Amino acid sequence: MLTNSQNIILKDQLTQNDIDHLIKKWDLDPTIFTYPNSSIEVARFIPIDSNKLKNGHLLVSFDLLSNDLPIEQELIPIFTIFDQNHLFIGTTRSLSELKPQ
Repeated sequence: MLTNSQNIILKDQLTQNDIDHLIKKWDLDPTIFTYPNSSIEVARFIPIDSNKLKNGHLLVSFDLLSNDLPIEQELIPIFTIFDQNHLFIGTTRSLSELKPQ
């Protein structure tokens, strides 16, 4: 589980409980994580309206699974949330499933 003392959080295999905790901890809009397991998630870089992050931003990017599946099934959203004092990088998949670069 995520703790209040951490400034850098790297988390794979995010569960809905992890997401709910992060939303509450950092006062995030829950729609940020509408499709955390899906390639229909939208890549974006936007400012975050939060009472707990100063000038926070969200970056949603994608990585690929290391399977030979259609591209729609291989795209995995990676969520990066940060401000001047915090960094969160997370995905619902296991990092070992992603293609090494």
